[in-house]
Amino acid sequence: MIGTGFDVTLNHVTDRARLLIASALGAPTSYEVGRTIYVEPDVDGVTLQVESTTGQDMSPSAKAFITLAPVGGRERILLTDLDVGGHRVVEVASLRAVGDGKSELSTIGGANVETPPLVRQAQLSAAGALGLRGNKLRSRQSIDIAIVIDGTASMRTWLREGALTAVAQCISGVDLVVGHDEKLDLRVAGSRDPWRSVAAMEVSQEIERQFASIGQISRVELYEPIPSGGQAWCVVTDHAPDVIPETVALIIVLCGPGADRVISAVSGDPRVFCLEVDPFRPASVPALDEASVHRLVSATLMAYRLETEGEQP
Repeated sequence: MIGTGFDVTLNHVTDRARLLIASALGAPTSYEVGRTIYVEPDVDGVTLQVESTTGQDMSPSAKAFITLAPVGGRERILLTDLDVGGHRVVEVASLRAVGDGKSELSTIGGANVETPPLVRQAQLSAAGALGLRGNKLRSRQSIDIAIVIDGTASMRTWLREGALTAVAQCISGVDLVVGHDEKLDLRVAGSRDPWRSVAAMEVSQEIERQFASIGQISRVELYEPIPSGGQAWCVVTDHAPDVIPETVALIIVLCGPGADRVISAVSGDPRVFCLEVDPFRPASVPALDEASVHRLVSATLMAYRLETEGEQP
């Protein structure tokens, strides 16, 4: 589930076509390729359709590409390779309000919902490090990763500059490889929300939403048990906790350049992984470069004892 309102754009169609937005309130409204329209679905929902502008069926191989940008969110949702061939009008997706400021996106007809680039990068890095022939561990080796994010005030700096969501997306990418399902268990400590199971494309919006629900707090409970029970988890913070429970597999400490050695020496716990990020870098420079992503992926795999040399038979 994602934010309520969206900017929707039909980016490209391999045939002559346009976007139709239909609701229960009246006839569909049409929009040409490249035009962006704001959509805020209600409980009855709206549907996104692609319609031929020739009055004839589109060619059998016709494909459409649509972008949905949740208003107020940082991540776009890319619907690619939508199969619209052989029809004059094709319904490709629907949006429906489900309460609590969220909407549910359903894709139709084999749409490919692209994962954010960092998620995909971490997914490929994890699969490569494990020597997998595909992008998924076999079920008997799988382990679901859960992530707790420190919700104290100092962490908002890392949220604003992008490092926090970048780390969570990387963990989500690893979870796609090693987990039993396609969702990451996530919680921002200090928010009013319980644990949530979040799809990769929703991680950024969910973190921002949970941070927005935090009131005035002096301390947070990082180690609230996961309802499913028995699951080791990873914590993202900006300091090394004094005491780390056995159920915690990994503590990711966000720090500025040069601080990693100090934090590691003070902690002395091998589960503490310091990730250097420059909070004053230019806006055009990503929070995590390729080397940082690989280091984070390797630390996560090691923490969960996923150090296979090729997929086991």
